[in-house]
Amino acid sequence: MSDQRHVVQLELDREQYVAFTREVADGRTVRNRWEMVATRGDRLAVTRSFYEFADADVGPSEIAFLILMEVNERGRIVANVRWDLDDLDAAHAELDARWAAGEGAAHPLEVKWLADYQRCFAARDWEGMASILAPDLLSQSHRLVSWGTVHGPAGLVSTLQVQIDLAPDTQARFAHGHTCAGGLLVDYTWRGTRDGGAFEMAFTTVVELDGSGRARRVNVWEAEQLEQARARFAELGVNAPRASRAAIVPGNSATALADRWQLFDDGVETDWDELRASCAPEIVFEDRQGFAHVQGDRELMIASLRERAVSGSRVERQVVATAGERVAVTRMLWSGGPADGRFEIEYLGVTEVDESGRLTATILFGADDERAARREAWARWAAIEPEVAATVALVADLGDAWSARDRVRIRTLCAEALAYDDRRRTGIGRLDGGDAFVASLDALWQLAPATEVEFGRSWPACARHGGITVVRRFGTLPDGGPFESEYLELFVHAHGRATHLELFELEDLDRALARFAELRPDPLRIPPNAAADARTR
Repeated sequence: MSDQRHVVQLELDREQYVAFTREVADGRTVRNRWEMVATRGDRLAVTRSFYEFADADVGPSEIAFLILMEVNERGRIVANVRWDLDDLDAAHAELDARWAAGEGAAHPLEVKWLADYQRCFAARDWEGMASILAPDLLSQSHRLVSWGTVHGPAGLVSTLQVQIDLAPDTQARFAHGHTCAGGLLVDYTWRGTRDGGAFEMAFTTVVELDGSGRARRVNVWEAEQLEQARARFAELGVNAPRASRAAIVPGNSATALADRWQLFDDGVETDWDELRASCAPEIVFEDRQGFAHVQGDRELMIASLRERAVSGSRVERQVVATAGERVAVTRMLWSGGPADGRFEIEYLGVTEVDESGRLTATILFGADDERAARREAWARWAAIEPEVAATVALVADLGDAWSARDRVRIRTLCAEALAYDDRRRTGIGRLDGGDAFVASLDALWQLAPATEVEFGRSWPACARHGGITVVRRFGTLPDGGPFESEYLELFVHAHGRATHLELFELEDLDRALARFAELRPDPLRIPPNAAADARTR
């Protein structure tokens, strides 16, 4: 709980927050009412809250402030941030930042488009606005008084310019936002003054993006026409293109830090002081490559990077896997040196950041030691979020047993009544029982003895009772031809043994998530916005 009101400035953990709330409410009559200000996705809400207190010695008194509430996938509160009522800009900035780092990370192009729109509108940057619109843009307004249908970026931009000409102080404020692959559903308002009088206009819009993240279709409705907007937004989800690897393995806070560093980019001088400030003082730096075995602190890591900068190195990065919000595995390729002494160095790096996004650990592994790197990432993730530890441990054990062709161990890790369902287009269908599942693996190993499998390349969902992970299966067929496939595997477990294993195509992530929700041991009612529901409770 972070209370950022000017007269408070308080940071509390869960136990401190409960104690504080108990102390404030003890012996007093407390009445609360609140107004919704804004939401993002299903887990974030900002409300305008009013509390009235009264006790035996003091008459009724009222305080009011803004509250941002964030919940996790189980509807439990993970953040409570407060501001004074007039700090609406700060509340919206925090709301957008948390959305981009959380739920919105699954659709980075869509979140970026919305941020770019807000920035360009606020700055009256019409060239910038045109740059986020596709050349073949089609814009349609379904409002009672509207500009109708316009084509191309110039047509839409002109409608914005007319609004600013009529009311130069117009501000755009986004109230509610949802994303899907290739689209956004946004409720927003224009506020300002005209001829000395204040005005407010509310809209609902659906924006459809092309593959490069530019708007190719925009539909605008009155706020009261929400159902029409929702119907159009639902169509985007149904007609979304096949899920890409980047969409299934989104970035997180750890990858975002690396993106901000801009190490050794052409024409960009590295700011070493800024880099140092982005690291926690207690950072762990460890090189576990066979020829190195070096351990040190922040200064040793920076000294190593400086040495590469002096040699004229350039680096290429590729995200291999993510583990939760704060841990990532990245493949790094360094190249450089003089013409007569060129070099390339490739390795894997596991990075961990703290809650504020500062680097707390970077562990290096050999380029061919991806398994060890992933296991290090999983261990750090489980230490941060203990509720996922059992799920991650089961996946790790199954992966080890699979690689060792240990049929006995695999059978031990599966429940007697295991339900296995391969829902892929070329899948084997449904099998009942652990014995049938192990028999299917025997058949696979006979057909393709050189088959290997990598679990946990990313985790679209993970909870105490199970998870969904991206799996890569690869190898060589008996006739010598290589093969490779990626898919989603859903795990549900109880008492250390898998009870459900279900396979889905990558583009069927929504189906997999829905199925995972169905298999939750204690079904959780998810309201239209879980953060708002938690606020009500």
